[in-house]
Amino acid sequence: MIRRAWLLCGPALFLFLVVTLPIQAEAPNDIEQLYSKTYKAAALKYRYGMHSHRTEKFKGYDANGLVSDPKAEAQWLDTFLKQALWVKESGKILSFRWVDEATVDCEVLDSIEATVVSDVLTGERKHTVLTTKSLDRWVRRDETWRQESCRLLEQSYQEKPVAP
Repeated sequence: MIRRAWLLCGPALFLFLVVTLPIQAEAPNDIEQLYSKTYKAAALKYRYGMHSHRTEKFKGYDANGLVSDPKAEAQWLDTFLKQALWVKESGKILSFRWVDEATVDCEVLDSIEATVVSDVLTGERKHTVLTTKSLDRWVRRDETWRQESCRLLEQSYQEKPVAP
């Protein structure tokens, strides 16, 4: 009886494993590459490139679980990038957890630092570091991964004057 069930279900189980295991093995690398592209876009001060991996229905959440305003985020980032003389973003995936076969949660520690001209008239410059720990949800759509949401867990912001 068990042998007969294995003969009937075994090929289907094998096919399922053949299809899903490569996707699960590639997912961490694929998502890391998308984060890497984001960091390169930040260095170019290209906001649209920094967000190109997001789904059309992307939602950002603050530490209290409230939905953040995407227009306010974009405006802040545009202003920050315009004031920056240079930008460097880096990050690290702290944890990677499968929710289902097409959904992954990544806990990420991200840092964006820049030297910004805080006062155009005086030329005052500040070295700024924004460090964020977040929980990002990624979904697989049409053979590619897209970021569906980002939940802020912790964030710190530091500014130090730069000597002229």
